[in-house]
Amino acid sequence: MRRYRKLLRILVIVSSVGLLTIGVWWWQWQAPYRTLKTFLYALEKGDINTLYNLAPPKERELKIITPELIRYTYQNLLHPLLFTRYRLVSIERTSPESMRPEIFIRNVAVRFYLYYRDDQGNEIKPPLVVYVTRPPGERRWYVPFSYYVFTTAHSLIGFDETQGDAWMYRAGYRFVYLHNGGIIPLKPPR
Repeated sequence: MRRYRKLLRILVIVSSVGLLTIGVWWWQWQAPYRTLKTFLYALEKGDINTLYNLAPPKERELKIITPELIRYTYQNLLHPLLFTRYRLVSIERTSPESMRPEIFIRNVAVRFYLYYRDDQGNEIKPPLVVYVTRPPGERRWYVPFSYYVFTTAHSLIGFDETQGDAWMYRAGYRFVYLHNGGIIPLKPPR
């Protein structure tokens, strides 16, 4: 009888540790998704402060984005061309290195594809791309806003330099902060 009680205690302890480990892993694995949901909710509501605070610290520090630029982008691109015409129908999580989602905790970025559809069933092609990143040394996850605008402008307006890039440059963007911490300059429209 004592042997069974001891075995039962060991089994309970091992099960508890296993469940705790799985719980911590799940919480960490879902962190980018929670950040994305907060970002998408703020986008739909036009919550400029939340969008600004979700941008990586370096993107804010270098003044690649400002609250005024986010407000202008929301009022002149996102609201009229995206939210009044389309609704989000699905989200696909992938890895920057491959199309499959990562099972273990990543240390740099998670890519999400956002699929939008209008009332007639037309989809935005290619789907919008959002990177949720965790810069080195940071514990929080962020969404590079300028990169989201870059990919969104190209999907909604056009892919050549005279369309998506030109809109961004005219709006006041001079650089795009990438998911990996890199920065690319925008060229002035011709």
